[in-house]
Amino acid sequence: MLKIVICDDQPEMLSFLVNQTREFFSSQKLEFEISEFDDGAEVAALYSPENKPFDLILLDGKMKKIHGDELARIIRRFDSEAIIIFISSWIEFSIKGYEVKALRFVPKTARKLKKNLRAAFESVMSELTRSKSIPVSLNNGKDYFLSHEIYFIEVMGRSLFFNLKDEIKTHSGKIKDFEEQLSGRGFVRCHRAYIVNIAKIRKITGDIITLDNGVTIPLSRSKRREVTDEFTRYCGNI
Repeated sequence: MLKIVICDDQPEMLSFLVNQTREFFSSQKLEFEISEFDDGAEVAALYSPENKPFDLILLDGKMKKIHGDELARIIRRFDSEAIIIFISSWIEFSIKGYEVKALRFVPKTARKLKKNLRAAFESVMSELTRSKSIPVSLNNGKDYFLSHEIYFIEVMGRSLFFNLKDEIKTHSGKIKDFEEQLSGRGFVRCHRAYIVNIAKIRKITGDIITLDNGVTIPLSRSKRREVTDEFTRYCGNI
């Protein structure tokens, strides 16, 4: 599921952005959820080293309590991968966006806002395809989510268990098929029965991998060097 947050302190604009966002992503047949806020401080309070709640973040530039660029910097302390879009009447935020690696700046020009928003959302879809996160469909499309939501995949007999943040999805198939599908997208085989998302690793201790959610999974001796190298490389890029 794509988790989206929209923060704007103008009620009419917030409602407009929510409606446009819902309309676009519904047309993409992508499972998503939208959270809306009129106070950036409330969004900032949700973030911690253990909690990165949103995948797509739409921010107003100037708000009463905390400006969008300040909120974006707070978010970037904890999440280097979320997609940020500034939506503002202030052109200066097109420059501030580079400082926090924002994907797009959308000017609040009434005549072109709807068109510019759609272009920004199309960029989001392209980024999701280009980046490490890809759609994963299981059980003939019944279960649908993005790969970055996966903490690890475990195989037991002929069943695969996709461990997400708040749930486990079950699928019949071969772990090797998903190892190939997720290759080069931040996943690595850490054990004959496990594939782990490198971005979800908190630490590696001997033959144990501890994930951000506190769950531990095994690391085989034959895979230790490869997994450690991948994790070290990932930490160096944050």
